[in-house]
Amino acid sequence: MSATRHLLTLDELSQLPHWAAEMGRKYFSGEASHFLLHHNVYDLARAKRGYVGLVTFLQQEMLGNKHIVLYNRSEGISFGSQEAERQFLATLRVANPLADTKTLTALPRDPVPALGLIERFLYAGDQVAVIINFLETLVPAGEMTHLSSDERNLLVMFQRWLTSSRLLNSDNIVLFITENLSDVAQRFRENSRLTIIRVPYPDHAERLDYIRYELAEIAKRRNGRSEKEIEQLKADFKAKAERILREEGVDRLNEETKKFNEQLEKMKAELGNSVLGLKMQISDEQLAHLTSGLNRVHISSILKNATLSDEGLTIDLVRAKKKSIIEAECVGLIEFVTPKYGLDHVGGFEKAKAYLRNIAEVIRNGETEEAPMGILISGPVGTGKTFLAEAFAKDCGLNVVEFKNFRDKWVGSSESNLEKILNLIQTLAPIVVLIDEADATLGNRDSGGDSGVDKRIFSKIAAAMGDTDNRGRILWILMTSRPDLLPIDLKRQGRCEEHISLFYPESEADRLAIIEAMVRKNRIAHHVTDWSPITKSDLKLSGADIESILIRCRRVARQAGRKEVSPEDVRAVAQEFTPARDEVAIEYQTLVAVREATSRDMLPEAFRHLSPAEISQRIEQLRPMVR
Repeated sequence: MSATRHLLTLDELSQLPHWAAEMGRKYFSGEASHFLLHHNVYDLARAKRGYVGLVTFLQQEMLGNKHIVLYNRSEGISFGSQEAERQFLATLRVANPLADTKTLTALPRDPVPALGLIERFLYAGDQVAVIINFLETLVPAGEMTHLSSDERNLLVMFQRWLTSSRLLNSDNIVLFITENLSDVAQRFRENSRLTIIRVPYPDHAERLDYIRYELAEIAKRRNGRSEKEIEQLKADFKAKAERILREEGVDRLNEETKKFNEQLEKMKAELGNSVLGLKMQISDEQLAHLTSGLNRVHISSILKNATLSDEGLTIDLVRAKKKSIIEAECVGLIEFVTPKYGLDHVGGFEKAKAYLRNIAEVIRNGETEEAPMGILISGPVGTGKTFLAEAFAKDCGLNVVEFKNFRDKWVGSSESNLEKILNLIQTLAPIVVLIDEADATLGNRDSGGDSGVDKRIFSKIAAAMGDTDNRGRILWILMTSRPDLLPIDLKRQGRCEEHISLFYPESEADRLAIIEAMVRKNRIAHHVTDWSPITKSDLKLSGADIESILIRCRRVARQAGRKEVSPEDVRAVAQEFTPARDEVAIEYQTLVAVREATSRDMLPEAFRHLSPAEISQRIEQLRPMVR
């Protein structure tokens, strides 16, 4: 067997995408012959003849001199060329010389027998390239005891390929393809002889290149159609002009000619500003910027969708389509958030708002080295943690996404979901990531009873939050009323560097500021000048309580047939309102928020002079009474 590797030149390697050039260097140097490609593997890649799918790209640009054999569970065995098929069948004939042609060509589709034949060709053949797609369907993630007999057999087979010195020293290559690494058996994906290649989403320059290519391709089709339409219009007018000249005279012909020329110029202008009906309301540069986090297939979908819109390709259409694409890709794992209000609409919390405005200005100015890695917002229920976080995110001027429930009951699903989320966040950066109820969402290092899933999930999140390369690119905002349940690893400097604690309004001025903000937010019409029934109430009211009172006032006014809230409505509702909550739990949540605060200046006056020991002592007294 020949060990000659047909090398690509350095210039040819430099023309390949970065991930492909890395794979080429490792293979042609003899460092590796088994590769696992993952992440953006079902996108288009730039080839010499345009954009093609990943498998086609590998065949055309990197494996042109190989006998290519392809396999996936649905299609079974296929070949890159007739010569590859001939060589494959010749190998089978050597192993079974008595088999007839019909038997040899009836290739099995089931994984174990099909891959057994491919293994024989891989060991016996020369210049062989094997591409195995949808690897997660063959050796899925999970405990060994949960794998079927066939899955265990395939896992052993692939491990045998990786450890075979014969394959390593040959000119053969094996490419495995999967979208999410976490979906593949851990024992296989962590084998040191397997080279992991991450196929990234396109960056700004690559998206712009594809957009210009796609528009140019569409323009070619448009030009062909527009020329036919114009020629048809001219031919129709020529026949019409002859009739007019014959029946109505020169003056009438001159009038019709003028109308025809206006119609012709209008058609040329419309065709010049559209692409098969696509009106470009934004530039290609703007489109490339707006489509961060999308791949080329997604961008193609947006362009096609715009042809159905009367308004054409607009910023709003791109944003709406992007939101639907990403949320569909993540199957409810994350949600795009479009905050309506900034910090100016937040009532009270003046010191916290001033602090957050300063951070927002740092981010807007691009001073990434000064931006925090993360922010922890804690406080008792009803203090407006989520509203404050979304308002701050709006002032930062960045994309905003919120973690949803990514945990699943199926083996490996939770880790796979998390990997998908983290990959997407990387491609969407710069971005603000909101995690509400962080104590329940993120978990901790306790792996009891779940085969270590919690521990692995926690480690992935902690590593992502602590990656200093993302400072100024990804801002994590954790919100919780129980920061004591968050592992200290997540709250430390380098992950959540700023701890902001919110508390119920203490002064009349604070309550009045919240009332004014809630009236603006909920558009409550009123002619009230005295809000003292709320601001001077003896009850311990949260921001949510005040909002509930105001909404109830509006409902009372409408039931009475009035459009505006009156002072009498405010007095009546405030007098009968009772907050529904556990006061012991509220005190406990308040104290743990005090303990978490990293700025004493933001603490209520009652807690500023308490020592940490006194606060901790009271927390321990309340802990047994808190569910």
